[in-house]
Amino acid sequence: SSEKYKDTKGQVVIGNFDFEYKAHNIVARGYVDYGYLSDADKISTYNKNLPNQSASPRSDVASNAIATGIEAGYDIFSQLSKLKATKQKLYLFGRYELYDSMYKTPQNILPKGWAERQMIVGGVNYFPLRDVVIKAEYSHSKMNAPFINENSINIGVAYAGFFTK
Repeated sequence: SSEKYKDTKGQVVIGNFDFEYKAHNIVARGYVDYGYLSDADKISTYNKNLPNQSASPRSDVASNAIATGIEAGYDIFSQLSKLKATKQKLYLFGRYELYDSMYKTPQNILPKGWAERQMIVGGVNYFPLRDVVIKAEYSHSKMNAPFINENSINIGVAYAGFFTK
């Protein structure tokens, strides 16, 4: 009976904080995104009573979600005068991230272990030209048991300039 839930509003509030530091051959960035959903318990109860034909039947929703991370890199070419003169850069970097879409749940909903993930990443960013970067990184994604941790290697090239004047 959806009439019972007609006054359920499910208001969403999202907050964000981020920073970036660029000086002394160091680049550091960080962020925190935090979300809140009111009436998560009522919305979850309503979802559990949806028919089996619905797109996502019987889904719990959290009252709070979080995503946060920090990254820092150092330009090692800045220490080599020949490469520094060419304006090339080679950043060694590390990054840590945590995200959890079920960070906090109402009392009648059990937290979902699959929703939390931590990532540890290390790699290099090579800038042969100002607007071109060649990237290589290794990442380890840690999940709660019984879910399997994931490791990956990523290599890519990016261009960050404009194609027109």
